Amino acid sequence: MAAVGAGLRDLLLSDLPTVFAGKEHILVAPDGALNLLPFADMEIPGHAPEWLRVPSASILMKLRQDDRKNSESIWRILAVASEWSLEASPLPGTLLEVEHLARNYKRVESRVLSGEESELPSLAGYDILHLAAHASNDDQSPWQSAIRFLPDEQGGYLRATDVLELQLDAGLAVLSSCSSGTGKILNGEGVLGLSTAFLSAGVPAVLASLWAVDDGATAQFMELYYGFLATEQTCAEALTSAQQKMRVQTATRHPYYWAGFVLIGDGTLQPHVVRSREWTVPASVGILAFGFLISTARLWRPRARPKAGRGTATRN
Repeated sequence: MAAVGAGLRDLLLSDLPTVFAGKEHILVAPDGALNLLPFADMEIPGHAPEWLRVPSASILMKLRQDDRKNSESIWRILAVASEWSLEASPLPGTLLEVEHLARNYKRVESRVLSGEESELPSLAGYDILHLAAHASNDDQSPWQSAIRFLPDEQGGYLRATDVLELQLDAGLAVLSSCSSGTGKILNGEGVLGLSTAFLSAGVPAVLASLWAVDDGATAQFMELYYGFLATEQTCAEALTSAQQKMRVQTATRHPYYWAGFVLIGDGTLQPHVVRSREWTVPASVGILAFGFLISTARLWRPRARPKAGRGTATRN
Protein backbone atom coordinates (compact mmCIF):
# COMPACT_ATOMS: atom_id res chain seq x y z
CA MET A 1 0.00 0.00 0.00
CA ALA A 2 2.83 2.38 0.84
CA ALA A 3 4.43 1.65 -2.53
CA VAL A 4 1.15 2.35 -4.33
CA GLY A 5 0.76 5.64 -2.50
CA ALA A 6 4.31 6.66 -3.31
CA GLY A 7 3.73 5.81 -6.96
CA LEU A 8 0.60 7.95 -7.16
CA ARG A 9 2.37 10.81 -5.43
CA ASP A 10 5.26 10.68 -7.89
CA LEU A 11 2.85 10.49 -10.83
CA LEU A 12 0.57 13.35 -9.80
CA LEU A 13 2.71 15.63 -7.66
CA SER A 14 6.30 14.97 -8.69
CA ASP A 15 7.08 18.61 -9.58
CA LEU A 16 5.53 20.24 -6.53
CA PRO A 17 8.34 19.63 -3.97
CA THR A 18 10.73 21.58 -6.18
CA VAL A 19 8.21 24.38 -6.68
CA PHE A 20 7.58 24.64 -2.92
CA ALA A 21 11.25 24.43 -1.87
CA GLY A 22 12.16 27.29 0.46
CA LYS A 23 8.56 28.35 1.03
CA GLU A 24 7.51 28.81 4.65
CA HIS A 25 3.75 29.21 4.15
CA ILE A 26 1.73 27.35 1.52
CA LEU A 27 -1.96 28.07 0.98
CA VAL A 28 -3.93 25.42 -0.87
CA ALA A 29 -7.41 25.83 -2.33
CA PRO A 30 -7.89 22.23 -3.50
CA ASP A 31 -10.55 21.14 -5.93
CA GLY A 32 -12.22 17.77 -6.34
CA ALA A 33 -10.34 14.76 -5.00
CA LEU A 34 -7.36 16.97 -4.13
CA ASN A 35 -9.29 17.88 -0.99
CA LEU A 36 -8.46 14.41 0.34
CA LEU A 37 -4.68 14.63 -0.10
CA PRO A 38 -2.51 14.99 3.05
CA PHE A 39 -0.15 17.66 1.75
CA ALA A 40 1.77 17.70 5.04
CA ASP A 41 3.28 14.34 4.10
CA MET A 42 4.95 15.83 1.03
CA GLU A 43 8.74 15.84 1.24
CA ILE A 44 9.83 19.45 0.70
CA PRO A 45 13.56 20.22 0.38
CA GLY A 46 14.82 22.21 3.35
CA HIS A 47 12.27 22.41 6.15
CA ALA A 48 8.61 21.57 6.71
CA PRO A 49 6.38 24.46 5.58
CA GLU A 50 3.06 25.49 7.11
CA TRP A 51 0.16 24.10 5.11
CA LEU A 52 -3.15 25.95 5.17
CA ARG A 53 -6.33 24.97 3.36
CA VAL A 54 -8.80 27.60 2.21
CA PRO A 55 -12.10 27.19 0.36
CA SER A 56 -11.15 30.14 -1.87
CA ALA A 57 -9.07 33.32 -1.83
CA SER A 58 -12.17 35.48 -1.38
CA ILE A 59 -13.34 33.49 1.65
CA LEU A 60 -9.84 33.70 3.14
CA MET A 61 -9.89 37.49 2.84
CA LYS A 62 -13.23 37.58 4.64
CA LEU A 63 -11.99 35.29 7.41
CA ARG A 64 -8.92 37.45 7.95
CA GLN A 65 -11.10 40.45 8.76
CA ASP A 66 -11.70 38.87 12.16
CA ASP A 67 -10.17 41.10 14.86
CA ARG A 68 -9.84 38.41 17.52
CA LYS A 69 -6.21 37.76 16.57
CA ASN A 70 -5.30 41.05 18.30
CA SER A 71 -7.04 40.22 21.57
CA GLU A 72 -4.80 40.23 24.64
CA SER A 73 -7.28 38.49 26.94
CA ILE A 74 -6.90 34.78 27.61
CA TRP A 75 -9.10 32.77 25.28
CA ARG A 76 -11.97 30.80 26.79
CA ILE A 77 -11.98 27.12 25.83
CA LEU A 78 -15.00 24.83 25.78
CA ALA A 79 -13.83 21.20 25.77
CA VAL A 80 -16.51 18.54 25.30
CA ALA A 81 -16.27 14.75 25.23
CA SER A 82 -18.58 11.89 26.15
CA GLU A 83 -18.54 8.73 28.23
CA TRP A 84 -20.82 7.12 25.65
CA SER A 85 -19.21 5.12 22.87
CA LEU A 86 -20.31 3.00 20.00
CA GLU A 87 -20.42 -0.74 20.62
CA ALA A 88 -16.87 -2.11 20.96
CA SER A 89 -15.43 1.32 20.17
CA PRO A 90 -14.65 3.17 23.42
CA LEU A 91 -12.64 6.37 23.05
CA PRO A 92 -10.62 6.93 26.24
CA GLY A 93 -8.43 9.38 24.34
CA THR A 94 -11.27 11.88 24.03
CA LEU A 95 -11.70 11.96 27.81
CA LEU A 96 -7.96 12.43 28.24
CA GLU A 97 -8.00 15.41 25.88
CA VAL A 98 -10.68 17.20 27.87
CA GLU A 99 -9.06 16.26 31.18
CA HIS A 100 -5.66 17.52 30.00
CA LEU A 101 -7.05 20.86 28.87
CA ALA A 102 -8.98 21.40 32.11
CA ARG A 103 -5.99 20.51 34.26
CA ASN A 104 -3.28 22.40 32.41
CA TYR A 105 -4.79 25.55 30.89
CA LYS A 106 -6.58 28.63 32.14
CA ARG A 107 -10.18 29.53 31.32
CA VAL A 108 -11.22 26.02 30.28
CA GLU A 109 -14.76 24.78 30.77
CA SER A 110 -14.83 21.01 30.38
CA ARG A 111 -17.94 18.90 29.89
CA VAL A 112 -18.10 15.12 29.76
CA LEU A 113 -21.56 14.04 28.63
CA SER A 114 -23.11 10.92 30.13
CA GLY A 115 -26.49 9.40 30.80
CA GLU A 116 -27.08 11.83 33.67
CA GLU A 117 -25.77 14.89 31.83
CA SER A 118 -26.91 14.47 28.27
CA GLU A 119 -27.58 18.02 27.14
CA LEU A 120 -25.08 19.52 24.73
CA PRO A 121 -23.72 22.80 26.09
CA SER A 122 -24.18 26.04 24.21
CA LEU A 123 -21.27 26.78 21.88
CA ALA A 124 -21.71 30.54 22.22
CA GLY A 125 -19.36 32.73 24.23
CA TYR A 126 -16.16 30.73 23.78
CA ASP A 127 -12.99 31.48 21.84
CA ILE A 128 -11.97 27.85 21.21
CA LEU A 129 -14.36 24.95 20.73
CA HIS A 130 -12.71 21.56 21.32
CA LEU A 131 -15.13 18.78 20.39
CA ALA A 132 -13.84 15.22 20.83
CA ALA A 133 -16.08 12.28 19.98
CA HIS A 134 -17.18 9.85 17.30
CA ALA A 135 -18.29 11.44 14.03
CA SER A 136 -20.37 10.39 11.06
CA ASN A 137 -19.67 11.78 7.62
CA ASP A 138 -22.53 11.81 5.11
CA ASP A 139 -21.16 12.61 1.66
CA GLN A 140 -24.63 12.40 0.10
CA SER A 141 -26.35 14.71 2.60
CA PRO A 142 -23.34 16.63 3.95
CA TRP A 143 -25.32 18.85 6.32
CA GLN A 144 -26.43 15.69 8.16
CA SER A 145 -22.81 14.88 9.02
CA ALA A 146 -22.51 14.94 12.80
CA ILE A 147 -20.31 14.77 15.86
CA ARG A 148 -21.86 12.03 17.99
CA PHE A 149 -21.56 12.62 21.72
CA LEU A 150 -24.57 10.53 22.73
CA PRO A 151 -27.18 8.33 21.01
CA ASP A 152 -29.35 10.28 18.60
CA GLU A 153 -32.49 9.57 20.63
CA GLN A 154 -30.91 11.48 23.53
CA GLY A 155 -30.23 14.50 21.35
CA GLY A 156 -26.50 13.86 21.45
CA TYR A 157 -25.74 14.51 17.77
CA LEU A 158 -24.31 17.89 16.76
CA ARG A 159 -25.12 18.03 13.06
CA ALA A 160 -23.62 20.34 10.48
CA THR A 161 -27.08 21.74 9.82
CA ASP A 162 -27.35 22.70 13.51
CA VAL A 163 -24.03 24.54 13.34
CA LEU A 164 -25.10 26.41 10.20
CA GLU A 165 -27.91 28.03 12.17
CA LEU A 166 -25.50 29.48 14.74
CA GLN A 167 -23.45 32.65 14.85
CA LEU A 168 -20.40 31.60 16.83
CA ASP A 169 -17.90 33.72 18.74
CA ALA A 170 -15.05 31.22 18.50
CA GLY A 171 -11.84 31.96 16.66
CA LEU A 172 -10.82 28.29 16.47
CA ALA A 173 -12.84 25.07 16.30
CA VAL A 174 -10.97 21.82 16.94
CA LEU A 175 -13.00 18.91 15.57
CA SER A 176 -11.20 15.98 17.17
CA SER A 177 -13.12 13.30 15.30
CA CYS A 178 -12.78 11.05 12.28
CA SER A 179 -12.99 12.61 8.81
CA SER A 180 -14.26 15.92 10.21
CA GLY A 181 -12.54 17.79 7.39
CA THR A 182 -14.22 15.83 4.61
CA GLY A 183 -17.74 15.69 3.23
CA LYS A 184 -19.42 16.05 -0.12
CA ILE A 185 -16.90 17.24 -2.69
CA LEU A 186 -18.27 19.60 -5.33
CA ASN A 187 -16.04 20.55 -8.23
CA GLY A 188 -15.40 24.26 -8.11
CA GLU A 189 -17.03 24.65 -4.69
CA GLY A 190 -14.87 22.58 -2.36
CA VAL A 191 -16.09 20.39 0.50
CA LEU A 192 -19.46 20.58 2.22
CA GLY A 193 -19.63 19.13 5.72
CA LEU A 194 -18.76 19.73 9.36
CA SER A 195 -15.71 21.93 8.84
CA THR A 196 -17.54 24.06 6.27
CA ALA A 197 -20.45 24.50 8.69
CA PHE A 198 -18.18 25.96 11.37
CA LEU A 199 -16.59 28.33 8.86
CA SER A 200 -20.05 29.43 7.74
CA ALA A 201 -21.05 29.98 11.38
CA GLY A 202 -18.30 32.56 11.74
CA VAL A 203 -15.33 30.54 13.00
CA PRO A 204 -12.26 31.73 11.04
CA ALA A 205 -10.07 28.65 11.66
CA VAL A 206 -11.01 24.96 11.90
CA LEU A 207 -8.68 22.09 12.79
CA ALA A 208 -10.10 18.87 11.35
CA SER A 209 -9.10 15.45 10.03
CA LEU A 210 -9.12 13.78 6.63
CA TRP A 211 -9.63 10.19 7.73
CA ALA A 212 -10.46 7.80 10.59
CA VAL A 213 -7.87 8.93 13.12
CA ASP A 214 -6.40 6.72 15.83
CA ASP A 215 -7.81 7.53 19.28
CA GLY A 216 -4.57 7.21 21.23
CA ALA A 217 -2.44 9.07 18.70
CA THR A 218 -5.01 11.85 18.45
CA ALA A 219 -4.90 12.40 22.22
CA GLN A 220 -1.12 12.76 21.97
CA PHE A 221 -1.40 15.07 18.98
CA MET A 222 -3.88 17.39 20.71
CA GLU A 223 -1.71 17.62 23.80
CA LEU A 224 1.18 18.72 21.58
CA TYR A 225 -0.97 21.12 19.58
CA TYR A 226 -2.18 23.08 22.59
CA GLY A 227 1.31 23.04 24.06
CA PHE A 228 2.61 24.82 20.97
CA LEU A 229 -0.31 27.26 20.99
CA ALA A 230 0.72 28.16 24.54
CA THR A 231 4.15 29.20 23.21
CA GLU A 232 2.43 31.93 21.16
CA GLN A 233 2.47 30.06 17.87
CA THR A 234 -0.27 30.68 15.33
CA CYS A 235 -2.86 28.02 14.52
CA ALA A 236 -0.86 26.98 11.44
CA GLU A 237 2.52 27.04 13.20
CA ALA A 238 1.24 24.87 16.05
CA LEU A 239 -0.14 22.34 13.57
CA THR A 240 3.20 22.06 11.78
CA SER A 241 5.11 21.80 15.07
CA ALA A 242 2.83 19.07 16.42
CA GLN A 243 3.03 17.09 13.18
CA GLN A 244 6.81 17.27 13.10
CA LYS A 245 6.97 16.14 16.73
CA MET A 246 4.77 13.14 15.96
CA ARG A 247 6.80 12.44 12.85
CA VAL A 248 10.06 11.87 14.73
CA GLN A 249 8.58 9.64 17.43
CA THR A 250 8.94 5.93 16.72
CA ALA A 251 5.37 4.97 17.64
CA THR A 252 3.73 7.72 15.56
CA ARG A 253 6.13 8.33 12.68
CA HIS A 254 3.76 6.80 10.10
CA PRO A 255 1.75 9.54 8.31
CA TYR A 256 -1.47 7.82 9.33
CA TYR A 257 -1.07 9.21 12.83
CA TRP A 258 -0.43 12.89 12.00
CA ALA A 259 -0.71 13.79 8.29
CA GLY A 260 -4.52 13.71 8.30
CA PHE A 261 -4.86 16.77 10.52
CA VAL A 262 -5.48 19.92 8.50
CA LEU A 263 -6.13 23.56 9.27
CA ILE A 264 -8.85 25.21 7.22
CA GLY A 265 -9.28 28.97 7.16
CA ASP A 266 -7.09 31.67 8.68
CA GLY A 267 -3.83 30.12 9.84
CA THR A 268 -2.40 33.46 11.01
CA LEU A 269 -4.78 33.53 13.96
CA GLN A 270 -2.83 33.39 17.24
CA PRO A 271 -4.98 32.07 20.08
CA HIS A 272 -4.05 33.43 23.50
CA VAL A 273 -3.77 30.09 25.29
CA VAL A 274 -2.12 30.17 28.72
CA ARG A 275 -1.02 27.30 30.92
CA SER A 276 -2.50 27.23 34.40
CA ARG A 277 0.95 26.78 35.90
CA GLU A 278 4.49 27.13 34.65
CA TRP A 279 7.26 24.87 35.90
CA THR A 280 10.65 26.56 36.22
CA VAL A 281 13.57 24.37 37.30
CA PRO A 282 16.96 25.99 38.03
CA ALA A 283 19.63 24.74 35.66
CA SER A 284 21.84 23.62 38.55
CA VAL A 285 19.30 21.08 39.75
CA GLY A 286 17.50 20.36 36.50
CA ILE A 287 19.33 17.15 35.62
CA LEU A 288 19.06 15.69 39.13
CA ALA A 289 15.39 16.59 39.40
CA PHE A 290 14.38 15.28 35.99
CA GLY A 291 14.11 11.62 36.97
CA PHE A 292 12.20 12.47 40.13
CA LEU A 293 9.70 14.64 38.26
CA ILE A 294 9.04 11.93 35.68
CA SER A 295 8.50 9.30 38.37
CA THR A 296 6.17 11.58 40.31
CA ALA A 297 4.17 12.42 37.19
CA ARG A 298 3.65 8.74 36.47
CA LEU A 299 2.47 8.06 40.01
CA TRP A 300 -0.07 10.86 39.87
CA ARG A 301 -1.41 10.24 36.38
CA PRO A 302 -5.11 9.40 36.81
CA ARG A 303 -5.15 6.97 33.91
CA ALA A 304 -2.80 5.47 31.35
CA ARG A 305 -2.58 7.13 27.98
CA PRO A 306 -3.89 5.07 25.06
CA LYS A 307 -0.93 3.94 22.98
CA ALA A 308 -0.89 4.85 19.33
CA GLY A 309 -0.89 1.95 16.95
CA ARG A 310 -1.70 -0.64 19.62
CA GLY A 311 -5.23 -1.47 18.58
CA THR A 312 -6.88 1.71 19.83
CA ALA A 313 -10.18 2.62 18.24
CA THR A 314 -10.81 5.16 15.55
CA ARG A 315 -13.27 8.02 15.98
CA ASN A 316 -15.79 7.17 13.29
